[in-house]
Amino acid sequence: MFNLALAITEAGRSRPDHPAVITDEIRLSFSQLDEAVTDLARGLRASGLQPGDTVALHLPTGVDFVVSFYAILRAGLVAAPFSPQASRREIRHVLELSGARAVVAGESARENVIAACNPSRTALVVADSPLSGGPRASCDHTLEGDQQLSTLMRMGRRVSHEATVSRSADDVAAIIFTSGTTGAPKGAELTHANLWVSCTALLSRSEPRADDVVLACLPLHHVFGMSGLMNAAMAWGMTLVLTSRFDAAETLDLIEQHGVTRFSGVPAMFCDMLAAGTGGRDLSSLRHVTSGGSALPVGTVDAFEEMIPSATLLEGYGATETTSSICVNSDRRRRRSGTVGTPSWGTELRVVDEEGCVLPDGSGQTGELQVHGPTVFRGYIGDPEATRQAFDGEWLRTGDLAHIDADGYVHLVDRKKNMIIRGGLNVYPAEIEQVLATMHGVNDVVVLGHPDDRLGEEIAALIIAEPESSSHGDTSDDGELIARLDERLRTELAPYKRPRHIELVDQLPRSAAGKIIRPDAQRLLAERLASTARRPSTTRGS
Repeated sequence: MFNLALAITEAGRSRPDHPAVITDEIRLSFSQLDEAVTDLARGLRASGLQPGDTVALHLPTGVDFVVSFYAILRAGLVAAPFSPQASRREIRHVLELSGARAVVAGESARENVIAACNPSRTALVVADSPLSGGPRASCDHTLEGDQQLSTLMRMGRRVSHEATVSRSADDVAAIIFTSGTTGAPKGAELTHANLWVSCTALLSRSEPRADDVVLACLPLHHVFGMSGLMNAAMAWGMTLVLTSRFDAAETLDLIEQHGVTRFSGVPAMFCDMLAAGTGGRDLSSLRHVTSGGSALPVGTVDAFEEMIPSATLLEGYGATETTSSICVNSDRRRRRSGTVGTPSWGTELRVVDEEGCVLPDGSGQTGELQVHGPTVFRGYIGDPEATRQAFDGEWLRTGDLAHIDADGYVHLVDRKKNMIIRGGLNVYPAEIEQVLATMHGVNDVVVLGHPDDRLGEEIAALIIAEPESSSHGDTSDDGELIARLDERLRTELAPYKRPRHIELVDQLPRSAAGKIIRPDAQRLLAERLASTARRPSTTRGS
């Protein structure tokens, strides 16, 4: 038998009274969590769902998500979590693509789910917080229509089904949806083995301890939060502290309140935490911190470790298609600045040029990074052509440009699709973003290409100014900031890499995982450039 949910059973036996999940409303020990997962798994089986059926999860980060996720897996079903902020159109896309037989959703999402799903094919189960005294519904032994999670749990207590359904390592356990930053989200099929290797490998290098406390601010429907935090904590028998939203001050409060030892986030979170400051809090429990999703701004690591000396901030790299885990810096002694570390356990990496030739490590040559190993996904559900294009033989194409040094450390350059070709010269937006992010007056930035009749593509930067630099409509102040940034760029970048257009904006479109939604950013840029054409020019010389 191979079933990821057995991690909860094992922890319930070996550490029955140890805190498993903590939220503002509830605190569950591992034995209590195991009992709740068992009840719901039996209820799902008694409702008529069959092994291999898919159950979608439309829930925010919280105890209902954790119990539902592992109950679905324990019942031999496939979990398909997606954003609790999804629109009706997005809900319909997820349900149709995954072929979900049921969807577990919060009470506030009931109307949108009913409007989006086909009631003859997909049943709605409302998560009514059964573990914290939510409302009770009458019991029904068929999964039809609108039911409540507590109903299924009570049903599960009265039936004799074996709680855990045997699965093989290669059976699909979860369908995780890509962020959709370059188009409609695709559903990546991850197996029980993918999930198990990823969540155990992620922590194996970092001296995991039984008394570790993991704080999850990342959304659990995203592979980083699901595999890197939730699954990892449960697999190692750690305490998982959950919060459904990120607020820098509240996050620092939670670290102090619960003695958090491990925290993971995206770069924007660390910038916000630095801005909030310690405020006299005792944060000395925090020791292992990881960042992913995008590149950390230069200087963030040193500043964060100066603010919390007990903590080591390490940069890593992963993808939905690799169950999050690809590589990570190991510890303060062995990390290498400017890299995302070395491959995770069992993972092989190579870099290939545009002709498909493998580039030797240590050559300094940039090409596409490709991955082979036990965390690589099975494919995209319902899309064999996209699956075929994702692989080069047995190697997964990441779409990321990188080079690997002689010691095996991975240096990411940029997304292959993000690369700008200006006058025949390759320009990597990430390099320009890193330079701009270090400059006074810049709070956030994205660099994009846009069509140019002469050069093919031209370079533009959308920037959110720091509060003290914001002009609030004063175009003369805007011009001064842009001129100052342009002057600095002249000393930091070769002429062909300098943005010709710099636009100040109030916000940048980011996904729940903190990544720039590039199509939305491109639309914003087009709007701003059209507006710029009608006002005094802020274009920069090349």
